[in-house]
Amino acid sequence: EAGAVVEDSVIMNDVVIGKGAKVTYSILDANVTIGAHAAVGEDKATAAGIAVIGADVKISDGATVEAGAMISEQ
Repeated sequence: EAGAVVEDSVIMNDVVIGKGAKVTYSILDANVTIGAHAAVGEDKATAAGIAVIGADVKISDGATVEAGAMISEQ
């Protein structure tokens, strides 16, 4: 959506990245939703690891997912 930024990331099918959200050095599996103004991952040069978001996960508006995090639907 408008204002979303994606850098150094792999994005699978049917992913929605909300307005003003930032996804950096991350892998987003199918059917993931990143809420408006959320932040996922960190700059590749300083990240502690790649952030991985599993299929069908919804990240809330304004949420932060740190570098190296692995989140999946349970």
